[in-house]
Amino acid sequence: MQNPLDDLRDIHLPDPPPGLPDWLLVFIAASALAAAVLLITTLFSRGSPAIRATLAQLDKVDTGDDGRAIAHMAMLLRRYALARLKGPSASDAARLTGEAWLERLDDLTQSRFFTHGDGRVFGHALYAGGPYPDADLLKHDLARLLKRQGLKPW
Repeated sequence: MQNPLDDLRDIHLPDPPPGLPDWLLVFIAASALAAAVLLITTLFSRGSPAIRATLAQLDKVDTGDDGRAIAHMAMLLRRYALARLKGPSASDAARLTGEAWLERLDDLTQSRFFTHGDGRVFGHALYAGGPYPDADLLKHDLARLLKRQGLKPW
């Protein structure tokens, strides 16, 4: 007796469906990933408009006269705080002075620079008219603090 399996033909696999080659799909996925990383990096580096504007104005501060430069930086900090805060908290911040103002600045920058660091000069010491700290160093510290704030996306 003859084996019935001998009459069967070999399996014929169908052609692959038409479409894009695998290497092209990998290229498209890699390009999309690179574009997403570039977009996220750009968004992180830009920071908020208030930070960018304050940093641009801070770069223009002339530190030749320490007292005048520190007064200019104090004005920029006040503008920065009012730009970051909205509604009643902005009007409350506009009226703050002294230690309360320094605490609000620390809250905004999530630091202790203003209550425990060189930023104390922006409190009552701003109007004391005594020897001022080095304006160049203070300007550098403020720029560093604001740039650190700019790296946060929220």
